[in-house]
Order: sequence, then C-alpha cells, then structure tokens
Amino acid sequence: MANRVANCLKMLNILRSGRTFKKNELAQSLDTNLRNIIEYRKDLYDAGFDITYQNGANGGYRLNDKCLLPIINFTKNEETALLRSESTLKNNGFLHYKDFESAMIKIKAGLSNKELQHESYINMAVPKDNDLIWKYYDIFSDAINLKHKIEMKYQAVNNKTYKKYTLHPYEMVFVHGFWYLLAKDENAEKNNQYKFFKLTNRIKQVDILDKPFYYDDDFKVEDYTGKMSLINYESYDIELIAYGASAIAISEKNIGLNPVCDWLDKDKLLFKTTIEGRYNAIGLILSLGSNVKLISPKELVEEIKNIILKMHMLYDE
Repeated sequence: MANRVANCLKMLNILRSGRTFKKNELAQSLDTNLRNIIEYRKDLYDAGFDITYQNGANGGYRLNDKCLLPIINFTKNEETALLRSESTLKNNGFLHYKDFESAMIKIKAGLSNKELQHESYINMAVPKDNDLIWKYYDIFSDAINLKHKIEMKYQAVNNKTYKKYTLHPYEMVFVHGFWYLLAKDENAEKNNQYKFFKLTNRIKQVDILDKPFYYDDDFKVEDYTGKMSLINYESYDIELIAYGASAIAISEKNIGLNPVCDWLDKDKLLFKTTIEGRYNAIGLILSLGSNVKLISPKELVEEIKNIILKMHMLYDE
C-alpha cells in the first residue's frame, strides 16, 4: 500500500511538468506495469486531480493544471489570516461558506498550521432560514448578472399586506449579518427609486423576467449606503454625559463615526459621536441605560423624554 501511495505521488510530480506522457513512459519512470498506471490515475482522480487521456500518436496522460494551486510559501501571518477568515465567515452566516470551506481544505493541505490555536469566534447574528435566503440570493445574483428585471412580492415591516414590485436589481449588500438587495423600483417616484429589500421570509415570490433593463453605468453602491449603516440616513451629532460603569463601557466601545471621549472626572464621561439615522440614534441612547443623559441635539432630547414617559405609563398600568 505504501509503495502504491509513493508511486501515485511520483506520477503526480512527473505530470506537474505540464507535458503529455505516454503510458509506457510513466510505467518506465515508476518501474511498474501499464495496468498500475491506470489504477494510479484513478486514485489521483479520486483525490481531486484531473488527469486526462487522449488517444493517438501525440496523445497520452496530461494533468489539468486548473486542478492545482501554485506552490506558494505563505508567511506565518498570512496563514493565520487565512484561518481567521475561515472562522469569521463561518460564524457570520456567509452564504457561500460550504464552497469556501471546500476550497480551504485544499489550501490548508499546504499550510504548516491547519487550525487556529486559542482563538474562538462567537456567532452573534446568523440569518434564519438559510436555505431560503440562499435560494433568493441565487435568483437575485442571476438577475443582476443577466441585467434582467425581476418581479417580486414583498411585505415591508410596517405593512400587513404584500406589494408587487417590478425591479431592476443592481447589487447584493451584506450588513450586520444580513443580506439585502439594492434595486431600482421602476414604478417609484424618481427621487426614491433605489430601495433595499431584506432577504427574508417576507419575500413571497420572485420571478426573473425575460426583459432586460438599462443599467446605469454611473451607479455606485456608496451613493445609497451609509458609512456605518445600510441606508444613507441623515446624520446626528450626539453629545451625552455618562456616569460610573456606563461611562467605562462607552469609553471602551467604538460607537458611531469619529467618537470622542473626554473624562470630566473619574466617574463622569463627556462622549461625542455621529450616528446615521434618527431611529439608530434613539435606539443607541435608550440602549445605554439609566446612567446616561443626552445633551444634544435638543430635538432628540425631547423625543427621548416622550419615549421614557410613555414607557413609564406602560409599566404603571
């Protein structure tokens, strides 16, 4: 058995040269019979190496170079980066992870380190209904590549009924563990045509139409997305005071755009940042708890007061 494995590896190295070899040439080089060459080819094929055979005077065995990665010496840091990317993608709901994992198995065959040591990546947000999301992802991707219109029934979060859309699909966008389709709604008003649709079970039906659409070559996804959020919302410059443990927790987080921490004393923090979107800003303030006081902007201060009052009345019932 050991001799058979050794001969398979020798045959693979011979074929790596890129030229075509006659069966008798390989048999002579490996000091074996012609029948064994056929068996070695089958073993190598089962291991993932595509060895073709062509009849004729100029025919013979040839290794398909597309089935081989070039021999590259990765640095230790490069190996670690590859392994970390595998863990990160696995734990963040990457739809193509099975194909990526298969590719990594081949790559790791040449790495000195096969697994990460003493590192764990905890999954915080994996999309539900992965099979369904994969199905919609493939449909949308096909439509984008074809530049064909799609017809879709979609239920918005704040609606109880489904609405039929005729869309020009432009881009798949992955944000905070979820996939979105950015598409042009051909029936919407001109200043509100580009919309995001979350890949979720709120999609009822999708059909690719046999109707191409004109693709705007000036389209840039950055024109429709925010720097830290999905949609390019209005920005709010937030200023707040935090106390005690909340102050420490806030100082250790990277919240919003260009955050600035100014300790007024050991238990009191003046914190400034920019948040995209009114709902995001309000949600952030409420999530920070009772040891935080919003200073500005004033319109959000009043809105926060009203929300707290309504919450108080709700709990008093």
